[in-house]
Amino acid sequence: MTLPGAWSISRRPSYFFEQALHNRCAYGAPRSMNKSELIQALSEKSGIASDRARYFVETMIDLMKQQLMNGGRIEIRGFGSFEMHEYDGYKGRNPHTGESVDIKPKRTPFFKPGQELKDMVNGK
Repeated sequence: MTLPGAWSISRRPSYFFEQALHNRCAYGAPRSMNKSELIQALSEKSGIASDRARYFVETMIDLMKQQLMNGGRIEIRGFGSFEMHEYDGYKGRNPHTGESVDIKPKRTPFFKPGQELKDMVNGK
């Protein structure tokens, strides 16, 4: 994949996600990877400067946000898809007082993992 500034990533994109899956705490539980750790891993694994890795990650996130905010869908083959789910308003109940409450309609982002990601996570 060639990116601005004439640098390239020679490894397949899922490589970085495979590495994240093997990133574990001292007691064996899976660890979260935050944005700066993702940027650092991208920089180290691809051999690019961290400022370019930061630009790449932040640009990708911004483009994905814009697509979702505009009602679009994002599909990354082998990884999964992102889309907005819309929920109608409904009558709810306050659990402390029992009072009836109107819940407003809302939109929320939703991620559906692809089959390749599901298989990788389940060791298939």
